Amino acid sequence: MIPLIMEWYLGIIRVIQRWIDHPWELRLNVIVSYSYNWVMDVVVVHPSLNRCGGAERVCLAVVEALMECGYRVILATVDRTDWFMLEDRFGSVIRPSGEFYLYEHTSTQDILLASCFISELMYLKGCDALIFNTYGDLLDSIADVCYVNALPPYIAYRYDGYGDMGSTCWRVASIVHEALSKIARSFGRSIVIANSRFMQSILWMGLGVKSTIVYPPVDVEMFRSAGGDRREDIVVTATRLRFGKRLEIIPWIAREVGEARFKILGVADKLSEPVIERLRDIIDGLGVGDRVELLVNQSYRRLVEEFSSAKIYLQTQPTESFGISIVEAMAAGCIPLVPRCGGPWIDILGMRDGLYGLSYVDVSEAKEKIRCILRDEGVRTGMLNNIRRRVDMFSKIVFKRKIAKIVDTLYRYRCRR
Repeated sequence: MIPLIMEWYLGIIRVIQRWIDHPWELRLNVIVSYSYNWVMDVVVVHPSLNRCGGAERVCLAVVEALMECGYRVILATVDRTDWFMLEDRFGSVIRPSGEFYLYEHTSTQDILLASCFISELMYLKGCDALIFNTYGDLLDSIADVCYVNALPPYIAYRYDGYGDMGSTCWRVASIVHEALSKIARSFGRSIVIANSRFMQSILWMGLGVKSTIVYPPVDVEMFRSAGGDRREDIVVTATRLRFGKRLEIIPWIAREVGEARFKILGVADKLSEPVIERLRDIIDGLGVGDRVELLVNQSYRRLVEEFSSAKIYLQTQPTESFGISIVEAMAAGCIPLVPRCGGPWIDILGMRDGLYGLSYVDVSEAKEKIRCILRDEGVRTGMLNNIRRRVDMFSKIVFKRKIAKIVDTLYRYRCRR
């Protein structure tokens, strides 16, 4: 852990030194993907879109919203974006006016990406464009606008379910990172956007940072049109394969609910390998391999198909800040079953059990709620009308309108100065 922590901070120094010694390398990457002068309206900054998670969907929706409003948008990332992979995982995406990146490829190490990303933000602060950071989880300052998708890693150790983040070494690193973040705020505070009421409260109580709420974008109409009436006794979960997601409870629930099949749709990279190995060991050890299926890096089309045929969407991470896949599954006709805490419970279900979905506090209650839905079709159909109305407040249209309003207001203010 200590070598990784050192790599984080040394990485920042190395990248800054590279810019000082070889500024032409930086400009080259801009010229390759951007055919006219580096004068732009908005720079959207994100570590890497190649991770293909919920934060990456937010980034793409921000780009789309601003492009539709007539802004020239430059996407700044650490590594070059694989657009073909994104289209396979997310469906059709709107590409920016141009791209700015540091490397063709990078290691999948999250810490390396973090160090490069923070360095990139510090460099871009010197340009005249408006900067929109869609990964405010790492740094909620320097940029003009920061969108926070999840618990900032430097305070995650305060919450249960984050594995190594509760270790002494990680706590020390987190204290250092938090101190550096406070220094970074001296460069200028950002307009901070939280992705849920749950996240807004954490930012305020944990960091003293005020924020406004804009729920993440969900293509409600697409999933709604794909959903059908024919359903199977399937419980589906879609998530990034990481420790801390509590996916290990799924095989235990499956052992008790013999009438259902469980499907885990996972987004994976090299860091996911130990998670996959552990999950498969538990599945085999409990003898539920015939009813628990692990699908890795499935296509967008496959995701839609699975949501459209399942009856229940099971969320396992108790500290999830929102959960785009939960709303997608709801729009497709699934009943959400979420932990009685976190963004899914507070923001999506509105802390009302049985109205827009169901909640649980432990494995025992989860299995009973699943059995209730599977054995009584009236329970599921009774919630569907409420769910159909509920998901509209999380639509991509609403997201884009709110993001455009924030940027328009900030842009007009800057032009008047």
